[in-house]
Amino acid sequence: MNHVPGVRSKVAVVTACALLAGPSVSCGGDDPGGPDGDFPDELVGQWLANQACLPQGCAFTVYDVTSPADSLNLVIGGLTFSMVVQTTGRIILTIPGFGSSEGTARVIGSRMYIEAAQRTDTVDFALTGDMLHLNFLSHFDNFDVNGDEEAELARARAVFRREP
Repeated sequence: MNHVPGVRSKVAVVTACALLAGPSVSCGGDDPGGPDGDFPDELVGQWLANQACLPQGCAFTVYDVTSPADSLNLVIGGLTFSMVVQTTGRIILTIPGFGSSEGTARVIGSRMYIEAAQRTDTVDFALTGDMLHLNFLSHFDNFDVNGDEEAELARARAVFRREP
């Protein structure tokens, strides 16, 4: 069930808590792609999630970890998310009217570790055609997903479409 009330007031929380994060995390054994390695070409480019691509599955959804059916799709709520992924692994996420966040990603297999100013976020990803599916594994515990004025333990997931 999608709840949309107060979408614009919640975006700053989502952007700060769910997205681009802090100091490097890496797993031993595999050679990470990113600043010190080759970043996967298939991830490089301009990615967009907006209402025009909703029929293809675009979304930026915050959901309650204990009750995943309680969710808030910010794209349905009218927001646009633009993400640029550079060959160096630098990622810039822009939400018009709210500004940008940036960080640097390393990739090991189908997992991304995104470093930004305050933390590291671990993100599972999958590519299906021109759609990039992201599942943010870090959580934040100060977000009212279902509109009951109680903060839930929440995570975010997103689906972006590659732009030409």
